[in-house]
Amino acid sequence: MTFLIYNIIASFLLFVFFINFLINSILFRDITDYKLPSEIKKENPLISILIPARNEEKNIRECLFSLIKQDYDNIEILVLNDNSTDDTARITGDISNTYKNVKLINGKPLPEGWTGKNYACYQLFKESKGKYLFFTDADTIHKKESVTSALSCLVKEKLDLLSACPEQVMKSFHERMVINLTNFQILIPPLLFIRKSKIPVFGSGIGSLMIVKRDIYRDMGGHRSIKNSCVEDTAISKLFIRKGYKFMIFNGRKVYSTRLYDNFREIYEGFCRIFLGNFNSRFAVSLIILVMFVFFLLPFILLALLPFIEFKTNVLFYSNLSMLLFQILTILLTRTMAKIKINGKIIDIFLHPISIFYMIFMNSKLLFQRKGKSQVSWKGRTYRYSSNFANELLK
Repeated sequence: MTFLIYNIIASFLLFVFFINFLINSILFRDITDYKLPSEIKKENPLISILIPARNEEKNIRECLFSLIKQDYDNIEILVLNDNSTDDTARITGDISNTYKNVKLINGKPLPEGWTGKNYACYQLFKESKGKYLFFTDADTIHKKESVTSALSCLVKEKLDLLSACPEQVMKSFHERMVINLTNFQILIPPLLFIRKSKIPVFGSGIGSLMIVKRDIYRDMGGHRSIKNSCVEDTAISKLFIRKGYKFMIFNGRKVYSTRLYDNFREIYEGFCRIFLGNFNSRFAVSLIILVMFVFFLLPFILLALLPFIEFKTNVLFYSNLSMLLFQILTILLTRTMAKIKINGKIIDIFLHPISIFYMIFMNSKLLFQRKGKSQVSWKGRTYRYSSNFANELLK
């Protein structure tokens, strides 16, 4: 009977989850659906494209040329060389010598109390002149309509801050298992309430493409206001929501792409950075592990064990079987919607239990680290987190 009660509760909650996911997939609009308003075409405001770059010699050239070819012509492209030890500055400098709207800025040493990307973005803002600020990463590749689509969407939707998720390039099995599940999680927060809500927990910005009005960014204090956060995109979107400004996340897979990580070590370091920044408590991490296991992994395990749990093929057996199948079908349908809306391979939908195992493993490892002060390395710098949600630079 306990098994039956669990199945009833799990089936109901997963159904509610599915309905929310379905609504989100409908509301998760593509920024290419928007066209530039006539008043913006007439005004033709300057847009500052701001790129923090630390040791990005592999990516910066392709990123810059994709932005140079934008169909929006009134742009300036500023690259902040964040104390790189590779050829990032030389490559950017060579390009800026040919294209006058590209400018290389050599970053200052990182001050105490700041994280690297926040300070880089702050310096870029200080050097920029645009009415709109278009933040992006050095490992992104943009199609020619990227800037136009983002600006059109921001203006048409009357937003103060807009973020768009990219097409994720995934070449390894590790990437597919972790990043596809991350994409899946983008459609979990109720998009119906994000724009009108003042609840910061709904902040879910993606730093690889964010566009904001300059005046509002300045008045909010920009990245200076979140200077010690290692997850600046989430932090700044939460700040905007808390202050009553309008924020929304959109689908940007048609206009730009990125490859986040090259190997499992980078995946884990990136995962630690995000989770330590967002969930800096053992209770929160434990709760995440519990939810993922009970609702997104356990149904698959129980289906395999059902013949050993219910020995007789009676009404109880078939009731439990039907509800387990319903739960699994619901999970796979949500994964399918995420695949259609964002990206991924069809086979990865059916490898969902392995994806969950990856996330539980990494969360459990993170939970073990929470016994003392935790450290995470990112872009050649090491940060330490303490229980007060702050972090400090170690080296």
